[in-house]
Amino acid sequence: MRLTGLMPGGMTYHYQVTAGGVNVTGGDHRFRTFPPESGSFDFIVYGDSQEQLPTFTQLERHKLVADRIAEEETDITFVLHVGDTVGDPENPEEWNRFFAAGGGAMLANTTIYPITGNHEERDGGGNIS
Repeated sequence: MRLTGLMPGGMTYHYQVTAGGVNVTGGDHRFRTFPPESGSFDFIVYGDSQEQLPTFTQLERHKLVADRIAEEETDITFVLHVGDTVGDPENPEEWNRFFAAGGGAMLANTTIYPITGNHEERDGGGNIS
């Protein structure tokens, strides 16, 4: 979803997602626009959150990282995910597990910028390039 008309300068916006008149996000969530042109800000960089079955799942590893990011005491402006979000980007179940693992306070209240990793790079035949 593309949002337009947002005020820059670290403005906080609150949101809820509804379907059929029912709040499906469970509560009030927030995100902030980028801070003013001058001054400092905090952000987090992480990646390689894909699961490696049968050794571990998204819920066993990625959830630990996502929960820790959500517990940060500093006001995080954004999270930069440097790729390899899931092992097979064409598998919707892997995406479901990624969002289930990070779907608590981190994804609900933090702007995340994902970058394509080698596991997301596919050639025309669905093979990792």
